[in-house]
Amino acid sequence: MFTPHPINLLDFVISISSAIDHIDSRLAHHHKRVAYIANQIAREIGVSQKSQYDVVLAGLLHDIGKLGIPDAILAKDPEELTPAEMAEYRLHPVRGQAAVDDVEALRAAGMLIRLHHERFDGGGYPDRRKGDEIPLGARIIALADSLDRQMQQVAGDGVGAALAVLRQEAG
Repeated sequence: MFTPHPINLLDFVISISSAIDHIDSRLAHHHKRVAYIANQIAREIGVSQKSQYDVVLAGLLHDIGKLGIPDAILAKDPEELTPAEMAEYRLHPVRGQAAVDDVEALRAAGMLIRLHHERFDGGGYPDRRKGDEIPLGARIIALADSLDRQMQQVAGDGVGAALAVLRQEAG
């Protein structure tokens, strides 16, 4: 008879998120930084421990849906994508949710994964939600994701410059 070895969900998710790092060398450790930043934000604003755990899981897995996107699309900057390529790219949050949806313990994180590209002004994707229609956890992941990407692109005062860009682009 097979006796399953108990596994810690967080350890497993960290392992899977490491595979995501191999999609694009520009994303190396991005998922761990997003999870860390999101966790700090969630803690600072007093999010419950359960929701904070879901935010960490979603931060680690927020780009898992990119595993199904052709390398040729991922290699381009978003502004270089054709409309068809952009449509394919914009499916990654939906695919990410679908990838984790069979695991009950990841369903809440899956919704945050799906909605992490929504924008407060309704200009995001995939569902074009706006304002309070976007769960707080998804907004935290979006902020952490954007902050990390900006910090990787700027020299000098990475955090200060990244925050300035985020304030300017806030939607």
